[in-house]
Amino acid sequence: MLIPSPEGLLVGKKQQMLDTVVPSVQEYGSAPVYRERTFAGRFSGGYGERVQSSFSDPRYYWGEDVQISGGLAGKGPLLHPIAPTTAAGGQVWRILDGYDTASLTLTQFVLAGTKVYKRADDSNAGQTVDHDFGAQVQDGVVYQGGFSGAARNLYVTLATGAMWERTPAGTWTVCTLPASFLAYRLEVVGTELWAADTVNSVVRKVTSDPKVAANWSGPILIGDPSVKISALRQTASVLVIFKEDGTLFTLNSDGTCNDLFPGIASTPNSDNGLRAAAWLDALWFRGGSGFYRLDMPGAVLTPTGPGKLLDNGSPIQGEPRTFCGWGAYRAYLGLWNPLTTTTYLLTYGNWEAHVTPQGTSYTFDDQFDGSQAHWTNRKMTAMAISGASGNDRLYCGFDDGGWDWLKLVQNPLALGSGAEFQLGPCNIIFPLHHAMFQADVKHWLGFSVFGPVMKPGDEATLSYRIMASASGPGTDPSGNWLPLGEFTANGQRIDTPPNLVGNGLQLKVALSNTTTADTPVIETVAFHERVVPAFKRDLQFTVDARNFQSRLDGAVYHFNADTVHNAMLSYAAQPGSLAIELPDETVDEIALFGYQERMTPPSAGGGHGWSIDVQMTQFRILTVYGIISRFRGSTIGDMRGYSISAARTM
Repeated sequence: MLIPSPEGLLVGKKQQMLDTVVPSVQEYGSAPVYRERTFAGRFSGGYGERVQSSFSDPRYYWGEDVQISGGLAGKGPLLHPIAPTTAAGGQVWRILDGYDTASLTLTQFVLAGTKVYKRADDSNAGQTVDHDFGAQVQDGVVYQGGFSGAARNLYVTLATGAMWERTPAGTWTVCTLPASFLAYRLEVVGTELWAADTVNSVVRKVTSDPKVAANWSGPILIGDPSVKISALRQTASVLVIFKEDGTLFTLNSDGTCNDLFPGIASTPNSDNGLRAAAWLDALWFRGGSGFYRLDMPGAVLTPTGPGKLLDNGSPIQGEPRTFCGWGAYRAYLGLWNPLTTTTYLLTYGNWEAHVTPQGTSYTFDDQFDGSQAHWTNRKMTAMAISGASGNDRLYCGFDDGGWDWLKLVQNPLALGSGAEFQLGPCNIIFPLHHAMFQADVKHWLGFSVFGPVMKPGDEATLSYRIMASASGPGTDPSGNWLPLGEFTANGQRIDTPPNLVGNGLQLKVALSNTTTADTPVIETVAFHERVVPAFKRDLQFTVDARNFQSRLDGAVYHFNADTVHNAMLSYAAQPGSLAIELPDETVDEIALFGYQERMTPPSAGGGHGWSIDVQMTQFRILTVYGIISRFRGSTIGDMRGYSISAARTM
């Protein structure tokens, strides 16, 4: 029998399991999860996170034509396509700055197809053919030896194995090479010019006039001669020879070579190491299915690249094709997705501020962001920084023989930076958001956007998709995004449609305006939401475990108090759920989580007595048997032949 309390015979309330543990720190994470709480979506941690991993998650899923800089997001850079008037007849092999005229004017040269183009201006017609070899170009470098009369000449190799020299005056001369030596790949180490005969796996160097065969050193065989050399690159004054099976070699002073990492050998592929690039005393290159950083001179090999983002299911994935560093600020990566036949331009590295009691320090974070730009049905084959125009630019060459450039600005999202931007829409997609309550339903109430720049004409348009929607459709009939609203002011809030409920939500933000001179810049997209767990009741009551109980009809009923007490102890020790019959005439599945007993004073009749306080969680109702309204409309005659005990199941 239960003992009535001031609150009633049986008190029930909705379970709120986290109300007493929410921290008191004044931030969004301190807000109650069952009322409105705000999640601040940011961009400072890089791309590639498919599903939210923490409440303060700073990463995003992926972007299309967006720039991420210092945790801020803006429109992507404006692209300037170049299609030379005279077709290249093949892919772009190399983009480099050389020298033209006797005054050594810095001039851009593009090696594409069978031709070497010289930039006169930024028009298609301004890419003049400086020389057409009739054979595919392979490689090129600018080299000035340490010998008397040496000039800053351009050297170009061809698919035939020939090597040509171009002087700043514009004179082209074929070089005479040692017998049986074909030059395909070139690299400069100080005052040394190195060339590789890729077919025969041999390298030679020259420190005097490369046009004279006798000036070249003897051949040095590199590894297995049946595996071709793919590239020569140097950093920290150390030459590294790449082979098509992904292996790497360095040279000793006695002409022998070192196989640095024989364990990374893979299936031979002409792309392995082909476009290796030097940056920050390291070489960055593709090898097999991986992308690596080789720090020199210590020869420390570190896997890197977006391939390490194993949870990345976005379109921004695939084969790292090209890499190019820009000072100590950041680097760029060209990524080819063969499934979508699209090239994506990523940025590598981000400078993050870390505030300590000693002051603020800045560190270079190892992260990839993007994409800044994309090209459909064009595979990137070359990338380089050029200052020949008077300002730093990033040039991207493609397999169709054309190239694009974009203006580089160190802080492009600052006001008046001079950067150029696309018009948009430029999209950022957030990870699947579940508020760290993956199994519970969420109710989304609204969204807000905050950023340092949102001027008249700037727009940030929101769209959404819901996983396991508990109300309306989670997507449109084709599975695409549903429009939510358009932000035109900083701090603006857009309320959601009624009953936007589900287990997970994915959000897309599209930035746009009507000018290429500036961009909306946002720092946070806020999700206003509440968690709605499955309904469960917590029940509490007191069991009267005395020897004598008064029945409702006034009679006294005899109990064995010790038996009741021991039974309650047994129930409280039960690890699983129990079935219990409650005074509301239901049989419920419950689990005890609170138990307290008090021995009562001796009463008439003697014996022990207890008052036992019990707290339990009700998971579900198993049976409803006692609602008297079920007999409404029945007469006593209708009950003829039934026993009182039978009414329980009627």
